[in-house]
Amino acid sequence: MYIKEMITAVLIGSATILPTANGVIMELLTNGDFETGDFTGWELGINGIQTIENGAAKISNYVIASPSTIRQNELHMGLLTPGQEVTVSFDYRGSVGIGAVIIAHIYSVVEGGGISNTKLLDTVFPHADPDVWSTHTQTITLGDDVSGGFSFQLEATTGTHLESFADVYFDNISVMGDVIPEPTSVLLILSGGTILTLMRRKKNNIIVHKVD
Repeated sequence: MYIKEMITAVLIGSATILPTANGVIMELLTNGDFETGDFTGWELGINGIQTIENGAAKISNYVIASPSTIRQNELHMGLLTPGQEVTVSFDYRGSVGIGAVIIAHIYSVVEGGGISNTKLLDTVFPHADPDVWSTHTQTITLGDDVSGGFSFQLEATTGTHLESFADVYFDNISVMGDVIPEPTSVLLILSGGTILTLMRRKKNNIIVHKVD
C-alpha cells in the first residue's frame, strides 16, 4: 500500500510541475503552507501582529488606516519570462471591521532596483462565518521586465473608521509559474518538489456520509 501511495503521489505531482517550452511549471513561493511552524521565507510588515496559529499565518491589525503585511521579495531573478502568466491562490478566513479589506500584490521587479509592473489582485473578504475557509485563485500577467524576479505581498488593510480591524488567517499560499531552472536543479525539482507540494494541508470542509 505504501509503494502504491508513493507512485500515486508522483503521478499526481507531475500534474503540478510540468516540463514546458521554457522550463518547468512549479511553485514559486517558499513555505506557503507554513509547515515550518514559523515565517521562514517571509518578511513581516511593521503594522499589526503576524503570528502562526494551528499551522496557518494570522494577521491581527487594529491600527487604523494601515496595511499589515507578509511578503516574499525578488523571487527567481533571471528565471522568469516578461509578460508570462502566473496563477496565485490562497486560503483565507477570519473577520474584518468597517472598511477593512484583504488584498494581494505581485510586483514585477527590475534587476538593480525598480518595479516594471504592479498587479493588484481582486479584493476578497472573509466568509460571514470566521471559521469557514474560502479559496481565492487568480491568474495574472507579469510585467515586461522581470529581470529582478517578482515580489508577492498579502495584506490585511484597515480603513479610517474607528471600528475598522482585521483578524485574518492565511494558508496554502501559492504562486505557480513557468521558470527556467538551472540544469542541476531540474532533477531535485521533479523528484522532491512534486511530492512536497502534495503534502500541503487542505482546509476544505469534509462531509462524511454514512452508508447503511
